[in-house]
Amino acid sequence: MTPWAPTRQQLGAVRNRPRHQIRAYIQDARVVAIDEAQFMGPELVGLCESLANEGLRVIVAGLDMDYRGVPFEPIPQLLAVSEYITKNLAVCAVCGNPADRSQRLVEGSDRLLVSESDRSNTLPRTVAPTASSCASSRCLWA
Repeated sequence: MTPWAPTRQQLGAVRNRPRHQIRAYIQDARVVAIDEAQFMGPELVGLCESLANEGLRVIVAGLDMDYRGVPFEPIPQLLAVSEYITKNLAVCAVCGNPADRSQRLVEGSDRLLVSESDRSNTLPRTVAPTASSCASSRCLWA
């Protein structure tokens, strides 16, 4: 069970299952929440539409862009078929401004990087993808 703050309700959760196994874990659920959608691939769109058409509430979360600013599939397709969309931004680790980009702090060209905080960072739009610090005038590191 996973705690749901602030009411401390308990919700059942299944961790790290392949997308084709999601249906086996739904049972009598009314809500299906899927995190890390950027790792799920294009088949997730059909699954989410199918679940929603069956009357389930489907909540999906994931990064919309990689560290280069290129959209992660299947996020654009999910946005297109969604009834409700909420885009939350991170906070720049340096200046505190809203951050819509991730910054890779280690060498490598792999698109996906399962990361600890010492391997990536978040930055505002105003920062070039190759910058090593925030360019905000409010930022102490600029």
